[in-house]
Amino acid sequence: RAETFLQDLIDKIKPACQNDLQQLKELKMEEDKSETINPWDAAYYIRAYKAKKLGVDEAQLKKYFPLEHVQQQILTIYQELLDLQFIKVEDAQVWHPDV
Repeated sequence: RAETFLQDLIDKIKPACQNDLQQLKELKMEEDKSETINPWDAAYYIRAYKAKKLGVDEAQLKKYFPLEHVQQQILTIYQELLDLQFIKVEDAQVWHPDV
């Protein structure tokens, strides 16, 4: 059943994915006359597409989603959905103070 569900999902979203990829290729063609989107370029062209075609400015969006609030809300959702409990470990050895 799971495989059938996944195959059905793939069949339904494939045309939309192909259309999205074509949009990104067209944007890249405008910039450097090449349609090849390398993995390391994908994030750049996705942001460029959102800004140019959709009018979405990610820097402006960030103002409405402060990192600390978003992190806390995500942890709260995980706790509720997955019946988990996150506990801060004081004086833990970490590779960076933000961890």
